[in-house]
Amino acid sequence: KLTTIPARAPARHPAPPDMEYLPKMDEADMTDFPARVPGMFEQILLSSDAAYVIFWVYDEPAGVIKCLNYHSIDGVVMQKSTVFTTTPGVDILGKVWEEKRGQFVKRVRKLDKSQFLRLEVAAYYRIASIAFIPYKNGILEFGSKQQWKEVPRFELAAAEGWEEATLPEFLADQAHIMARVIKSTRDCHYAVFWKHFKAVNELKVHAYSSADAEMMELSRTFTFSPGVDAVGRAWKAKSDDFLPSAQEEDIRDFMRKELAVVDGAVSIAFAVFQNGVLEYGSRTRWDKAPALPTGIARQHATKV
Repeated sequence: KLTTIPARAPARHPAPPDMEYLPKMDEADMTDFPARVPGMFEQILLSSDAAYVIFWVYDEPAGVIKCLNYHSIDGVVMQKSTVFTTTPGVDILGKVWEEKRGQFVKRVRKLDKSQFLRLEVAAYYRIASIAFIPYKNGILEFGSKQQWKEVPRFELAAAEGWEEATLPEFLADQAHIMARVIKSTRDCHYAVFWKHFKAVNELKVHAYSSADAEMMELSRTFTFSPGVDAVGRAWKAKSDDFLPSAQEEDIRDFMRKELAVVDGAVSIAFAVFQNGVLEYGSRTRWDKAPALPTGIARQHATKV
């Protein structure tokens, strides 16, 4: 695993009030942040209690630092930052880039605009604390509406030299795919594809099909956050899951338990894809999740 926050070391010069310098790094020891690996920014949001995360890069021809990637819990927090640019040495961002030393702002409201040019934007979204971490290829900025006492530590899956295929993308937009799941999967009576909508960080029903057009159809009225309910847990863990007897689950773990009882859903499986979670179930009991048919997903391979 790649730990993003190094151990603290005393700074040679004290930081301004309400700010804390992180250890200065030698350029030879700096690594690239895997900004192009799918899921990296989502992992930061989920593991650090951050409200948003931005990765900034230096555009050498233009001589400015600009936003390359932006993610937030709702697609809105600090989104105005995406049009902001600065230059090396100017603003917190410019100083972090120039000095190759991270900064941690404990109380954003205590800064003045000369220190942080986006102060009014942060105040509008009630951002309390922000961390700026330099990498060889840019700066990682992430902040929270909760005041942090220290920079949250988090780990990301190792990504150096990463070139493995990512999770396949479920072809939910192809009309025949859902019907194929039901027809070609042993004793399958319904299927629901929960698409992950990044803008709001929620899983919602994107496609549905069943043998009778009714079984578990009311799932459309539900939405789940990552980590919540069986759907959200599978998505957050990026791991398939299986409920051999959904009707016997604790309703806190499977919120549609009563719907499963009414509609006769017994066993339910959850398969994780790059763009969401495929749920499929049966009126008969499965000992294990049956294999899905081929040709329902598209494989992607991405390199850092």
